[in-house]
Amino acid sequence: MRRIRKTLVLFLVISCLVKGLSYAQPKISKRNIPVNIPAEVREQIEKLYSPNSKDREKAVREFFGMGEKAAPAVPFLISLLKDEDLQVRWYAASTLGDIEDIRAVEPLIAALKEDKDWRIRQCVAVSLMYLKDPRAVEQLIVALKDENKSVRYAAALALGSIKDSKAVESLIAALKDNEWDVRAGAVAALAEIKDIRAISPLIDTLEDKHPAVREIIAKALRRITGENLGQDPVKWQEWYEQNK
Repeated sequence: MRRIRKTLVLFLVISCLVKGLSYAQPKISKRNIPVNIPAEVREQIEKLYSPNSKDREKAVREFFGMGEKAAPAVPFLISLLKDEDLQVRWYAASTLGDIEDIRAVEPLIAALKEDKDWRIRQCVAVSLMYLKDPRAVEQLIVALKDENKSVRYAAALALGSIKDSKAVESLIAALKDNEWDVRAGAVAALAEIKDIRAISPLIDTLEDKHPAVREIIAKALRRITGENLGQDPVKWQEWYEQNK
């Protein structure tokens, strides 16, 4: 009986280890690693299969800054967006944004929607900012209401980078966010999109309690309208009534 119990315990331990390792490497067979790629790229891809999270993290970081040269690693990095280790997921998301390969867009959108850690969602939003793909707009709009202010801020900047007018109304709503930096991010995004629907709400927000927000609103209004009336809401309102 004792031997049977030992066997069962050993089986359970091995099962747990195997289960853990299944999340600790790309879900792509090593046989699918391209042959005709630079040796250093292949070497780092192979290291992504390490059961040691620090080794995987280090390998991912090696791809950062490679640009198009790292393109063969994209499918493997995408797999690591579901890695059990937070740091590995973070570096994978960041590196995918750095490589700027459109194959990463949909997986990053999924990570923005599903990852439970705000640091990953923030990093994903930043990567989507660099990718500038309109497919991300819908989920980034949802992220404007994320529970974490850093995610909301990054989502606003990403929407400004993509410059899709579908985000304007949601960005206008974000002008009332409780956090000043999120409001500032929404203003910056509206300045990038340059949609005239934002003019009146921006004027209304010129009395924001935070000076940095008021300053960036004045710059945004100047960029959208071509007028330079500073931070005076009365002057802006008079101009708007005459030109709307």
